[in-house]
Amino acid sequence: MKNLILLSALLSAPLMGSEFISPSGLEEACHVASISGTNQGIEYSLKDLKKQKKLCKMDFHSSENQYKYKGVKSKLAVCPKVKNTSPALEVFVLKAETDRDQFLASECGNKIKATAKKLAKFKVSTSCGYVPSMLGYYHIGRLLNIGNVPVAVYRTLDLREHIKKAEFGVELTKGFSGWLPKNWVTLTQQLKSGSSKLVNESKDQSFGALLDNPKGELSYSAMFGSGTSGYLKTKFYKQAKKRGEITKQFSKSLSNIGSIFALKDFTDMLIIDAILSQFDRYGNANAYQYYYFFENGELVEEKFKKEDPAQVALMKSKGARLVKRLLLKDNDCGIAFRNRTLEDGALKKIRHYSKETFDKLASLNEKMSDPSFVSFLKNNLKFKDSDVAKVRANTASVYNLIHKGVESGKVFLDLNPAEFK
Repeated sequence: MKNLILLSALLSAPLMGSEFISPSGLEEACHVASISGTNQGIEYSLKDLKKQKKLCKMDFHSSENQYKYKGVKSKLAVCPKVKNTSPALEVFVLKAETDRDQFLASECGNKIKATAKKLAKFKVSTSCGYVPSMLGYYHIGRLLNIGNVPVAVYRTLDLREHIKKAEFGVELTKGFSGWLPKNWVTLTQQLKSGSSKLVNESKDQSFGALLDNPKGELSYSAMFGSGTSGYLKTKFYKQAKKRGEITKQFSKSLSNIGSIFALKDFTDMLIIDAILSQFDRYGNANAYQYYYFFENGELVEEKFKKEDPAQVALMKSKGARLVKRLLLKDNDCGIAFRNRTLEDGALKKIRHYSKETFDKLASLNEKMSDPSFVSFLKNNLKFKDSDVAKVRANTASVYNLIHKGVESGKVFLDLNPAEFK
């Protein structure tokens, strides 16, 4: 009851944020998106709300022990990203004995940093990245209850400080192969030119999404297959296309609940990627593990704890099943890019969806015409008018396609794990 009261209070809270002072005296801002009014259908957990607040307490510049981590005030350090393709800044919390200046000077270029733990990433609209997509996946993902997307908040950064970090990124990746060193050069040029995609109207701050860094996830290559449109060749796609009710493939038994969750997550992924015009899903799907069992007729979920024999024994006594659940990471490349999911016609042959997801999709389709919700997208998630129009059209297309299939009897809303007892 205590948590429910706290959650209720947080849900009714206005736009919240934090301000930080850069070394040159410029005031930076971090905003936790408003969650009141017409967007009450978004299901944020208490954990989500706490993470939003924690992200907005990260001072990129302070050399003091100012950030509370596991109950201890600690130092933070910000480094340029030195792996994969997109340039970003990574926020680390340092161990007590670690000297911050020494860390920044000698550890930022290392891919493995034993003296620190990565907490978050700051990303902007460069390369295959777009800030409204990063923020949109988190909030719309919660509204649809899809993909366990990492928490994201809006953050600004003193442009001069960002340029310094970008130049450091160029230096650290010089001689690297692949796209990352080129993208660091491009980002540096964009920041210096004051590109409107990255810099505010006053030309003194960059803006972007500060994203929570997931921990303990597993690879889930079976979800996206091999290659940019590899999901069309996965076993999940083949199963989701089969005619007739899902019980023709899987009997209603707890032993099959993992397969039903996998199909639900797969079709959910296609829905949100179609809505938000995702162009780069390949490689960007991971998983957490959860135990599922029934107690007093209700489906119970418990997150898997690594190296916990007591939990293993308890779950075995309850007959629980260990199941992979989708985690959608790196949702940068959406909205402003080609819609690979719709272009591939990925949803046209799908015959099985979750009823819960479909009902939430119907609600989103209505919200896209609600002026208050549109205002939320534009003011809090930084959607442009063209972004709103595109997402509205995509949502209507996806909803109408599935609704038509349900009405015709060709599509079934039968990916409902709670029915598999």
